[in-house]
Amino acid sequence: MIPLSMKDAKLVKKEVVFHKFKKVVQDTITLPDGKQLEWIYLDIPSSVLVVTLTADRQIVLEKLYRYNLKQHVYENPAGAVEEDEKDMPGAARRELLEETGYVPGRLVDLGKFYVLPGDTNRWVNIFLSLDSRKVEEPKLDHVIEQYFDISVHLFNFEEIADQLKSRSSPIVGLEHAYAITLAHDFISQNVSSVL
Repeated sequence: MIPLSMKDAKLVKKEVVFHKFKKVVQDTITLPDGKQLEWIYLDIPSSVLVVTLTADRQIVLEKLYRYNLKQHVYENPAGAVEEDEKDMPGAARRELLEETGYVPGRLVDLGKFYVLPGDTNRWVNIFLSLDSRKVEEPKLDHVIEQYFDISVHLFNFEEIADQLKSRSSPIVGLEHAYAITLAHDFISQNVSSVL
């Protein structure tokens, strides 16, 4: 019997159906048993997400308008990794400074995770920025960020982490909630080196 695994599929044809910053890709693949399958997904650059804490344990969040949701939401600073950018900590520092005007005192890599695995190939690299301080005003790009109605807000980190367990949380995005949970767990496990 032939093992049936998509990892052994052969790419027959790749078609970019739509191409802007994000691409819609349709792959035609042949599976080990000979069956052909069309696989459509979003080809999106990797991103960085930064859970940002000040020295007095305030979390720095952005309030921004998400057009696809038709509402304002709170999120951690985050953004796409540039095409030629290989230094993920550098990308995290860049996004944090651009979107909030903050710089990290210490940057901790919390890991790399995929987002919506059946629909996209995007990976998110999550960082924790400790002892962050504001050094300038945000400098939003003129491509799209200027239209997001972004404002920077400080909240008590412990309260935000606790609210994730309830429906009253201002954080509604799963990757943002998970990143805060990772940061909270890291701090709880490393309390002596963090304080």
